[in-house]
Amino acid sequence: MLTSLNPGSTVRDRYVVREILLEGDSMQVFLAEDKDSHGKKCLLTKVSCDRPDGKVDTLPKPGNPKVPKVKDSFSDDTGVFIIQDYKEVQNSSSWNEYDVVQFLNHVLPILSFSQSSGLLGRQINLIQDLHNLAKTALTFLTDGNSEQQHTQRHTDESKSLTLNPQRLSNQRTAVLNKMLAQDLDNSFTSADEALQALNTIPSSRVENVPFPPQILWIAGGILGGLLILTAIVGVVLFKKTESMPSQVSEPLDSEFQCPTGENILALACGTPVSDIDSSDFDQGVLTVRFEPNGKSDDRLTIYSQPTNVEGMSVNANTITYKGTKIASFTEGTGTIPLKVNFNANATQEAVRTLLSHVVYRNDSDKPSTGTRIVQAQLADGDGGTSQNATGLISVNTVNKVPVLTVPNDQIVEEDKELPIKGISVQDSDIGSENIVVALSVDRGVLVINVPNGVPLFDIKGNKSKTVTLEGSINLINKTFKGNKAVVYQSEPNYHGTVSITVTATDGGKKIAGGAGALVFPPNALEPKTDSRIIRIAVNPNNDPPIIGTPRGSNPPQSNSDQQAGDSVNKSAPIQPQQPGQGDSTANATIVGEPGEKNIRSGPGTNYKVRHIAYPGNRVRVIGKAYEGSFPWYKVYFPSSRADGWIAGHLIEIDPGTQPAP
Repeated sequence: MLTSLNPGSTVRDRYVVREILLEGDSMQVFLAEDKDSHGKKCLLTKVSCDRPDGKVDTLPKPGNPKVPKVKDSFSDDTGVFIIQDYKEVQNSSSWNEYDVVQFLNHVLPILSFSQSSGLLGRQINLIQDLHNLAKTALTFLTDGNSEQQHTQRHTDESKSLTLNPQRLSNQRTAVLNKMLAQDLDNSFTSADEALQALNTIPSSRVENVPFPPQILWIAGGILGGLLILTAIVGVVLFKKTESMPSQVSEPLDSEFQCPTGENILALACGTPVSDIDSSDFDQGVLTVRFEPNGKSDDRLTIYSQPTNVEGMSVNANTITYKGTKIASFTEGTGTIPLKVNFNANATQEAVRTLLSHVVYRNDSDKPSTGTRIVQAQLADGDGGTSQNATGLISVNTVNKVPVLTVPNDQIVEEDKELPIKGISVQDSDIGSENIVVALSVDRGVLVINVPNGVPLFDIKGNKSKTVTLEGSINLINKTFKGNKAVVYQSEPNYHGTVSITVTATDGGKKIAGGAGALVFPPNALEPKTDSRIIRIAVNPNNDPPIIGTPRGSNPPQSNSDQQAGDSVNKSAPIQPQQPGQGDSTANATIVGEPGEKNIRSGPGTNYKVRHIAYPGNRVRVIGKAYEGSFPWYKVYFPSSRADGWIAGHLIEIDPGTQPAP
């Protein structure tokens, strides 16, 4: 049986015992102070030795991969002593889940070492020590009082614990229950088995949230877009978990800008980091490598923000965070991995920020396309190493811009149609995929006539200001080849400048290597657009003027003698003559139904319309002729000095007036 150490006693004139945490037959654990380190807290574990001389050939030394945070170890005739750095709990009389896991992750590896090195010769000692460790944890979980206050009494017949779920999760409750068992059938068979069960994080506790922009990480299979580095010590990179003790992870900074650029790709930006039993990653290592197909121009490195955003900077191979060195690194090249070696200043927040700056880049002007397989592994410096997490990077050529060809500037008379020829589009990397071409005019409408080419149902907005066509390059160009494939119809009575904007947009590029991978370069697959403008000069034509207005305002639009095809433009009328106006030479009045009356260039409807008159306008008859047997009168408008011919039934000569023959 071990000789106990009392509070205040000193070991090797250096380590002062302050508190007894565990007393057992083969293992004792104490909270102590290191006088050589200005009273810094440490964990002192004393283990019995079955060897008669008390000498042990191999003891765990600092940096031991199996036993975390070892700072000293020695033995004498009373037992083996192992000293570990230890972060003291905030409330020594009331632990939470974080404190329990930290304590067990320090002591269980020592129990494992003692078992494997032969210090503990009997299996019953291991089972008893597991039982004692669980009881110690329960005692401090329940405010230092008897475990009966918060748990059911543990007996051989009843092995279940009833704990406040705010203090301990169901998973850790099950682990402590098994440690409390005192028979081989129900207890753990080794300290390593207990350690692994303690730190296995159920996958249901992690919400599968994709990395930005969209990353597929795999850990023994596809995990729906989340990088999980689950170590024996519970190292987890996660987006969201169940309710956990507040000490599990340090407060995270607000969202920050991820590294961006044409030739860099962030692999894990904004990913929080948690190590369940330690607040830092001292002596930890992050390793990121290509497996197995890294190319000579592939790079894995740490991106340095040009304006020192988030307080992280890179100088040569040194990484600092908020002015303090947290790590050194060697860049990954081809088959050589990226390695980041952390020091004691590498807090969870600092490591989270560093992970956000792990980037892929390629140093070639023409990188080899295809998929890169990337593996990441994280060791926390306390003996815990994560499983490999595997991600995919798809290296692509950049999507090329489609190229439009359009005709030179055009000319058309107002109120006329204009066929537009010479539109075509090319796209060197679109293959058989569709392209969308849109034509938009600011005045008038566009008409697409489709004897061949794009089907009508793939043409949207025909005979409107904006027409859209979708189809293959061949079909689009076949549509545009017709003589009247694209027709511009001007706005009535408008003359001036019109612009037709033609745009061609491809649908982006397909990923090389399969869906779910990160895309490099970051914008390589985005749709591209080309745009061109066709300008049209709409020239005015010689519209007939208006020489009068009817009685009242807004006369009806009708011409009793207007023939099909006659066109009258009222945009530039002669100064109007009001009813009853005129000089003393007027001897007749325009009559008929309300509306416009044509004044033609000759006596008949085959002559062009020169002017417009309205019922009530006063005129002077200056001539007469016949179209067959139908009379026509040549009239003169004294006010506007215009003249022309009007049908005989549309004029009434004043009584007693003798008009010109």
